[in-house]
Amino acid sequence: MDDRPHIVVVEDEVTQRDMLVHYLSRHEFRVNGAEDGATLRRLVDRDLPSLVMLDIGLPGEDGFALVRWLRERSGRIGIILVTAASDTVDRVMGLESGADDYIAKPFKPRELLARVKSVLRRTELSDAQELQAATAEVLRAISRVDFDLETVLQTLVRTVAKLTRADGAILWRYRYGAYHYAAGQLVAPALESIERATPIRPGEATLIGRAALQQSTVQIVDAWTDPTYAPKQEARLGGFRSMLAVPLVREGVTIGMFSVARHAVDPFTPQQISRIDSFADQAVIAIENARLFEESQRHAAELEESNRQKEQLLGELHAVIDTIDYGVLFMGRDLRARVANQAFRRMWGIPEAFIAIRPTMADLINYNRHNQVYKVPEAEFDAFVEARVAAVRAGDISPMELERADGRTLLYQGVVLPDGGRLLTYFDITDAKRREAELRETLDQQTATTEVLQVINSSPGDLTPVFNALLEKAHQLCEASFGALMKFDGERFYPIVVQGVPAEFRQFIRGGIRPSSGNPFARIVDGEPFSHIHDLSEVAAAFPDDPLPLAAVDLGGIRSFLIVPLRKDGALLGAITAYRQEVRPFTTKQIALLQNFAAQAVIAMENARLITETRDARDAAEAALRDLQATQANLIHAQKMAALGQLTAGIAHEIKNPLNFVNNFAGLSIELLDELKENAAPGITRLDDDTRADIDETMDLLTGNLHKIAEHGKRADNIVKSMLEHSRGVSGERREIDLNALVEEALNLAYHGARAQDQRFNITLERDFKADLAPIEVSPQEMTRVFLNLFSNGFYAATRRVRDDGDGSFRPTLAVATRDEAEAVEITVRDNGTGIPPEIKDKLFQPFFTTKPTGEGTGLGLSISYDIVTQQHGGTITVESEPGAYTEFTIRLPRRAAGGAA
Repeated sequence: MDDRPHIVVVEDEVTQRDMLVHYLSRHEFRVNGAEDGATLRRLVDRDLPSLVMLDIGLPGEDGFALVRWLRERSGRIGIILVTAASDTVDRVMGLESGADDYIAKPFKPRELLARVKSVLRRTELSDAQELQAATAEVLRAISRVDFDLETVLQTLVRTVAKLTRADGAILWRYRYGAYHYAAGQLVAPALESIERATPIRPGEATLIGRAALQQSTVQIVDAWTDPTYAPKQEARLGGFRSMLAVPLVREGVTIGMFSVARHAVDPFTPQQISRIDSFADQAVIAIENARLFEESQRHAAELEESNRQKEQLLGELHAVIDTIDYGVLFMGRDLRARVANQAFRRMWGIPEAFIAIRPTMADLINYNRHNQVYKVPEAEFDAFVEARVAAVRAGDISPMELERADGRTLLYQGVVLPDGGRLLTYFDITDAKRREAELRETLDQQTATTEVLQVINSSPGDLTPVFNALLEKAHQLCEASFGALMKFDGERFYPIVVQGVPAEFRQFIRGGIRPSSGNPFARIVDGEPFSHIHDLSEVAAAFPDDPLPLAAVDLGGIRSFLIVPLRKDGALLGAITAYRQEVRPFTTKQIALLQNFAAQAVIAMENARLITETRDARDAAEAALRDLQATQANLIHAQKMAALGQLTAGIAHEIKNPLNFVNNFAGLSIELLDELKENAAPGITRLDDDTRADIDETMDLLTGNLHKIAEHGKRADNIVKSMLEHSRGVSGERREIDLNALVEEALNLAYHGARAQDQRFNITLERDFKADLAPIEVSPQEMTRVFLNLFSNGFYAATRRVRDDGDGSFRPTLAVATRDEAEAVEITVRDNGTGIPPEIKDKLFQPFFTTKPTGEGTGLGLSISYDIVTQQHGGTITVESEPGAYTEFTIRLPRRAAGGAA
């Protein structure tokens, strides 16, 4: 069986998953990969892992639900979450769901390895503490004077199930040639009924039968598939797969069995089997104690023999606890030592003979009073002894750490036994504490490095927050009082970022520090990897003419001094300094740590330079691309419009001639029809009334039809003229003009044109022109066409409202305004006419679309205006309207023409 810790890496990205599996496999771990939650569940059901590394952001998976499932599946699985760098909410939720630790992407392999080992060590320490508590519980149950057999057996079976992480456990007693159910834990009622009613005899067909036949521990990896295991139906009823049986042997005779089982195919480890063996011995003792106790109740006459048996069992108990590798001390009701195992005697240097005289707790402590064991001054030792004795007398003692003078650290705990005695346990956790301290130091360094990298990633191109974070973490981990990050210009070092530097010394270094033979910066310039001064006052005394050492001591109170250079490809860019105001040199680890931060500072500086260059190049490329795209779009549009204009002009010219014939012949036919009516009038009068009425009706109908032909012919002629005008596209010379004057001229022209067509036409004109409007470059001829079209539409809408409302109080109004928007000029044309329904507003600028009745509009005016504003001038034209209230057109013309618009 492979005893290496089993790790499952859950990561959907194949390359990342394979890299992690390969790296961890090289460090004495057994590693499997899983791409999703389903694969993880199959692996866990098949082989319960020691630790799971879970990417919390698996696509389509609820990572927190997977964490909760793992924690419900087994409390002994270590869980490390892999999260994004800035996702703090995921970390908190993951830990609350049951994860042991987290690591943020990106991470270094060493950081990952340290996290994995830390979680596994914590799991081992938790197992040790759990074993200690379980042992105390069992020993307490065994030590009860009036103990009940069922209670003791149930305690044993419950403890075995807990310590082995089993899903079910049963204790079997051998009686009358077979093994009978004695106590069970986590066994389904239906299965328990079957087991109670079915004694098991030795044989290969059952788990207990095999162990009895072989007189040794037997494990079945999967009862559902084992070819010789017979009661598969019962196994499925209880949902048990992996099973283990351990004989309870007393003096070479098997008196019972422990059996434990799991729902998953998850074989028991040697360590777990060892635990069951240990508790099997205690079960033997408990069963024998029960038998002796029951016999003593039934046979009072055999009391003396019973006491002898009890003493014998206590001796056996002593032998059992001597196999435990942590210190165990039993004290009687009189609080005198009764039993102490070898680990306790070795831990405190107390011989067995001294334990045999049953010393008190005060005697045990005073034994080492002068042996340099306790970190207690002689003057305080008596009070220390009294406090320890009082704590033991008071009752249970919660786990607490005890630091000894020899540097060892013990985890100390005490419980009250049922007989009034005490059970004290001592774990030597010195190595674990040392590893924990080293791990914490490494973790702090890695965390600081990660935080600095996060600042670098979140502040691309901005070095100030990076340097502040970097300096803060460097000083914190190096235990520096203050310091600075400085740049080097070839002659002097200038501070960029300072933290905690006294004001007077900060003022001194603000002007720069020139390296000289008397100050530590010279070594950096000369190429040294670092400059470390243990006591700067000695340097100040040796070089009284150099102002830096003297100022550092007098103004900054600096004694120990460390400088680490910032170098890129051999070039000196600057330095990081760390100061202490007491003589306490920096350690080798602290120097290496500051060098690591210096390397990160150089990386940040180089990243900032590259980002700046990349950003400048990108901006230039994007600007060129925008200009090219605009030019390309305008060229394509111009080509399309030219082709469309040629097609439109050709069609219009072809239609023009037949249309002229239609119009001319319609007018001529009306005249001929009038002459016909006049010449035929005498003859018609002689006809009867019905015939004459039919002829008059026919003549009137022909005359009406000819008028309609003439009316629609004229509209078609107007459309053709507009098509010819539209086919010319937007053209015209651009020049700077006074826009207010151009608008005023077009407004007057439109007004007088309307008056010329209809003398009754009248409208109020309102002007709101921006004073001192700077000239703007446009095509005057084309913009005049736009303004005339908008003004004419406004006149029409306002006049139509007068006609439709029939209310003499309504005053038609057209308001024109100009505004200066710095980079552009806006012109608004607002009338208080009939308005435009919302459902047709989006169609206004489409060719041949009109809101006017037949014969009154061609539908090309706004289309031409839209092309002039947007295509020729690179501007915009929008419309807002409320039916029955107003319509407002807004033209926005940029002062700088868009690329290609001309």
